[in-house]
Amino acid sequence: MSSRATKGSIGEPEVPTVAGIRISHPDRLIYPDLSISKIQLARYFEEIGDWILPHVIGRPLTLMHCPAGVTAPCTYLKHAKAWGPSALRRVRIQEKTKVGEYLVADTIEAVVSLAQMGVVEIHTWNSTTDKLERWRRDRTSRRGAYLLHARIRCD
Repeated sequence: MSSRATKGSIGEPEVPTVAGIRISHPDRLIYPDLSISKIQLARYFEEIGDWILPHVIGRPLTLMHCPAGVTAPCTYLKHAKAWGPSALRRVRIQEKTKVGEYLVADTIEAVVSLAQMGVVEIHTWNSTTDKLERWRRDRTSRRGAYLLHARIRCD
């Protein structure tokens, strides 16, 4: 584990880091009912790095963002826009009517930076950015079946 604290300026408290990512407000309770703080969540993400990385590398993400903890209002983030730590990769994906910019976590630093930003749930696409797969409703079906349509290459 690479958790440590970096010294702030004179009179400023030390800022803890996890996987090289500075964790602001480390004592903020993200899961108050369980007494789990932001720094604990970041350390947990780092600890499960070997397990989680194969599941997120190269996959666009949808994120549950709860910056003040899960008991405060939360939002789902699908498009990156201006938001997102620099450790995350951005990928542009053609949607039905526009091009959306999604975040991709390819490193443990990227995953830990999600905890730093108050992300409590990481939802991945079932495909990677180099071979996108989408489900589309089959308009010829009376039952409204969904068919898998593949789209190769994503810029």
